[in-house]
Amino acid sequence: MTAAAGDIWLADRGEEARRLVFVISDSRFHRLAERAIVAPVLLTAPVPPRPWHIPLTENRAVAVNQLGTLAIDRLLERVEWAGAETLRQARRAVRAITS
Repeated sequence: MTAAAGDIWLADRGEEARRLVFVISDSRFHRLAERAIVAPVLLTAPVPPRPWHIPLTENRAVAVNQLGTLAIDRLLERVEWAGAETLRQARRAVRAITS
């Protein structure tokens, strides 16, 4: 299975650490770079929420301010798809942070 933008994956973060990550990049980027642009999923969303934290559920949020890349082969297992609206919000937050 290949990663798609908007997916949440269990990822190998090295040193035997595994963490949920939200995939922001698309499959074309994955093929060309052999990497994915990801943001960690926080299991406890901050209160009050920050503009760079995109809510997933009442408890979880995507931390766009901790954006990074990860080799595709470190994505271990697809957990769920967060949805188009979550992806749109995350990409908007990335643009706001980087512009």
